[in-house]
Amino acid sequence: MVSVDRRLRFGFRRVVVLAFVAVGLGACSGGDGGGEGSDGSVGSSVGEVPAGFEWVSDVYFAVDAVEDAVGPGQAYFEVTATPLVTNVFVAVDGQTAAVPYAFVDGELLDPAPRLAGASRQTFLAGAIDFDPATVFD
Repeated sequence: MVSVDRRLRFGFRRVVVLAFVAVGLGACSGGDGGGEGSDGSVGSSVGEVPAGFEWVSDVYFAVDAVEDAVGPGQAYFEVTATPLVTNVFVAVDGQTAAVPYAFVDGELLDPAPRLAGASRQTFLAGAIDFDPATVFD
């Protein structure tokens, strides 16, 4: 069994890569990539997402769903998307624990049990800024 700290450490690396890609794509786009809306929600200027890759957009939908359920301004350890599920790890207890959520088929599922022992950097929803149509270019 992989320890919580090890899972979060690997998750942190994915967040750094996602953040780096998001910043790079935003800088290359030259336009408004979306980001945090006036109501605090996340969004993106989305072009046409290639067939079979629509799930990439679920990053935005999953974070919006978590913020609708828990409240705006959540800090996140990790948000990852696959064709089957988008995982969202919300920082709690002064960023010393994480509450994992799964977003499946457009629905936010009930949170999984709290994971203790987290101690990594976090980010807010407004920091997620990429165009799902260009991720695989």
